[in-house]
Amino acid sequence: FVYDPIVYVKTAFEDLPQDAFAEEIIHGRKMMRLKDADAWAAFSATIDKKTAEALMVTLTLEKEIIEDVVLHPVNRGFNSIIDATVHATRYNVNRDPFLKTQIDYHAGIIRKCGGPRELEALELLLQYIS
Repeated sequence: FVYDPIVYVKTAFEDLPQDAFAEEIIHGRKMMRLKDADAWAAFSATIDKKTAEALMVTLTLEKEIIEDVVLHPVNRGFNSIIDATVHATRYNVNRDPFLKTQIDYHAGIIRKCGGPRELEALELLLQYIS
């Protein structure tokens, strides 16, 4: 898991730079993971069923690692960045005014309850949707 709100906003709208990732060799295959993740898991996927609309897959856990054990208190600002980001990805597609009201609602919580990193993530999110 990653607790940096800026990572969530950036990955919703663009690719992270290569230096944000670490290479892992798992059962002879190269896989990439977020370098700063506290924990991560690698899966292989098998396609069970394929239709014109969807793929049904089975995931098999290949490796899991806990890199660091850190307690993160509940942070309403962080949680609202996640919610606002989901709304923003949809808002960028259809400009639905209801989604903008949802983004504004969560922005209020972020401004009230978030720390400096959440506020920075909010400013970035607002740039992406302007």
